[in-house]
Amino acid sequence: EADFHLHADEIVKELVHAGVARESEGAVVADLSAHGIETPCLLKKSDGATLYATRDLAAARYRAERYHFDLMLYVTDQGQALHFSQVFKVLELMGFPWAENLAHVSFGPVLMWSEEDSGWVKGKTRSGKTILLEDVFQEVVKRVLNIIEERNPDLENKEEVARAIGVGAVVFNDLKPRRHKEARFKLEDAVSLEGETGPYVQNARVRVLGIFRKAERERPASANIDALTHLREHALIRIMAKFPGAVRDALRELEPSLVADYLIELARAFHAFHHDCRVLDPANPVLTEARLLLCWMVGEVLKAGMELLGMVPLERM
Repeated sequence: EADFHLHADEIVKELVHAGVARESEGAVVADLSAHGIETPCLLKKSDGATLYATRDLAAARYRAERYHFDLMLYVTDQGQALHFSQVFKVLELMGFPWAENLAHVSFGPVLMWSEEDSGWVKGKTRSGKTILLEDVFQEVVKRVLNIIEERNPDLENKEEVARAIGVGAVVFNDLKPRRHKEARFKLEDAVSLEGETGPYVQNARVRVLGIFRKAERERPASANIDALTHLREHALIRIMAKFPGAVRDALRELEPSLVADYLIELARAFHAFHHDCRVLDPANPVLTEARLLLCWMVGEVLKAGMELLGMVPLERM
């Protein structure tokens, strides 16, 4: 922010000269009431100090000239909604054509479970009651590693797997709720293999790969999909067909929870299929080939969806 302090005065002079802003009792403000924003945008205090808005205006112009972006997203809590509506409108009034390509991606509060308070609490940086993300990562990875030591002590690269599961669990937990709603994080719930969690999605793909390891083969080059007549198979196919639409909707609405919701739906459908349908059936090679191809497709879609959310898909866990 300090990098744009010197450019802020230049922006203020341009705004006054263009008639977008005016001096008022020694300060400089932009009256945006004609554009549906009743609160004036304060650009310079009476003592000459610039503000967040002024520096954000200078930063936006620099980024437009430096990066020639197609879209610039500001990801902050929803309490900054007025600030960004003012900044975007001022840039629009300055005549910058790229001003319409700015968006505020707001999110609700993030609550952490506190054993001390026996309830959900919000970290407050100004009062010192804050929880650092790296501390959360370290704790969740440690807990996942303990689970691995209990359930699968011979697993290779246990530390790497634990970090992928733990960090992925935090990421998925954060992106799962609609971004305008509060996100709640409790370590025990986030790393659970049951319910709507990152590890639950990871486990679905790991099971897919486990089927191919058991079969000791790669995916079929082709298969007779007419052999897929079970309701569980049809459900999987219908859900996979929805993946491109889920991604498009997430982009249009700037709502990653739509991808997280989709992954939960697909993982749940695959677990149900895996429970009810035998994939490797020596007595029915045609059906086996079709189900192997179906499983491979499920694994690829799960992998793509997890990577979109910033998770690291695993082969074993």
